[in-house]
Amino acid sequence: MKTGDEALWEQIQQRRGVSFSDSSVIYNLKTGFDFNNVRIMVLHLANVIFEKEISKWVDLNGNRIEKVPGYNITMMVPELGERRVKALNKKFWKQIWKLMMHSEPGKFQRNTLVQNMKYASPLPNPLMKYSILRHAMKSWIKNMTSELEKNILTQL
Repeated sequence: MKTGDEALWEQIQQRRGVSFSDSSVIYNLKTGFDFNNVRIMVLHLANVIFEKEISKWVDLNGNRIEKVPGYNITMMVPELGERRVKALNKKFWKQIWKLMMHSEPGKFQRNTLVQNMKYASPLPNPLMKYSILRHAMKSWIKNMTSELEKNILTQL
């Protein structure tokens, strides 16, 4: 027996459609989904899109993080109202940020920064080192997601 989370995960995956030219993917979520709880819906949607699409775009190759150009993704959602769509987008990208932080490239980036800070930083204060590390990771993820945002569109 499947839990509600597993069923929602599978429902979202079943709504994934690929174009004939493999240049775009459409997630048609206009019917059959409850968007009253945006947080739960966005959590599963972001996880599915990250696992199926984005994790293939950002690759760890030796000692370098490579961005492989992907295809366009369109998320078709029902007409929810402008405020709800903004909330959906904001929560979606926040979840993508979290997933990027815990992905292999994110861990690699964080470990590289930590090692460089140990050897190159004369800062004695651990709190200062932590804030520099946090700022560097935030900047890296912001850069990565800004490139991803060009390929992911929410459509009513």
